[in-house]
Amino acid sequence: MKHLKTYTLLVLLLMAGGVKMQAQDFQRRASLRDPLFLDTTSMVFHEIYDFWQQYEYAQFLDYGRMSDPQYKPTNYDFWADSEIEDYGNPNSIIQCNLLPFYAYEEYFMGVTKRNDTLYELQTAFFDDFPSPKQLLGIFTIPLVRTADGFKLVNKLTINKRSFCKKQIGWITYYYPSTYHFDEQAANTAVSRLSAFAEEFGVDGMEPVEYYLFENKTEMFHYFGIDGSCYDFYSAETVVPYGNSKIGRNKICYTKGGESKIHEFIHLILKSVSNGQRFSWFEEGVCCYFGEHVLQTKEWHFDKLKMFLNDNPQIDLSVDLIEAYMDADGRYTHDSTQSVIKYKRPYSDVYSNYGYDIQMVICEMLYKKGGMDLVKRMLFETPNDRALYDSIERLLGIKREQVNQAIREYLREKY
Repeated sequence: MKHLKTYTLLVLLLMAGGVKMQAQDFQRRASLRDPLFLDTTSMVFHEIYDFWQQYEYAQFLDYGRMSDPQYKPTNYDFWADSEIEDYGNPNSIIQCNLLPFYAYEEYFMGVTKRNDTLYELQTAFFDDFPSPKQLLGIFTIPLVRTADGFKLVNKLTINKRSFCKKQIGWITYYYPSTYHFDEQAANTAVSRLSAFAEEFGVDGMEPVEYYLFENKTEMFHYFGIDGSCYDFYSAETVVPYGNSKIGRNKICYTKGGESKIHEFIHLILKSVSNGQRFSWFEEGVCCYFGEHVLQTKEWHFDKLKMFLNDNPQIDLSVDLIEAYMDADGRYTHDSTQSVIKYKRPYSDVYSNYGYDIQMVICEMLYKKGGMDLVKRMLFETPNDRALYDSIERLLGIKREQVNQAIREYLREKY
């Protein structure tokens, strides 16, 4: 899943965007480049620009109805049939960068023609949170002219035609020709994944497409995201990134992803969920059995122990995932001490400790009752609010004891 700062930023953006989405009427905030740099006299331009605005409006209408399993999204009508068949939800790649992007201020950069049937539009989104004119994302999105008018196509669909391709078991790996694919690491990971699936009780796996890239910037470029608030934010570390939600049975990862099975485990859990949305504990399972940001559980537990020692004021019996931040940049559970009235995930430059805490809980369950107890935690915990009830029922640890229990477990075991 996303790196710790990406997750933090996503939470804040969704909170800011959610306020805008409460408006009864969808009002376009798009602005165009000056006519000096953009030909707005073209009929084709206006046809595509109007089409794009109608698509965004359809996204807005669908947003409030996503919880209804019987509702068929109207925005699918704007996509080529092949995209719906291939991705399931053809919006997945756009939304993996910014959801809901259509709620923000837009600067529509223009349209260009590539050949007789292929066009591309480029547009950017901004927000005034936490300060004015923050760039959120720049998208380049292909469109094809059909007998039924223009239809959207994902940039990955076009770019993957030039990718190298390698089949190992039920997994098809795709990667640019400049990427050095580690076949030995991939074979080892497939064996580990098969062992996990067998222990979890999954008989067979559907075919999976696994996209590998040198870094996040390259990945976003091939996705048609030419600028992102989730990139170029760390000058200190190389930030790995993976995502299991870019389309039906499609996952992606940056360099080194051949050796990891984290995103695959998300797909396995989804395949047996029967539509159930799991709690935050799902991340603990994927991290514990499939690693997180290319590091071992021992590495993460060591960092988590140091983080908790440095933050004795954090009470895991109050919240397992996040807390407020005071004026000195320290976590607090007192909202009156918070500069921003939103909680922030437990995190620093090394890790998202909300993930790591769930990894500890996963290990405690696994050592006590094996995979059966891990599965019970997954399926018997309908949401994050129920985590403490499940911990007490399955581990015998009352909520007021959770903070001490996790801290002591780390001190004794790691």
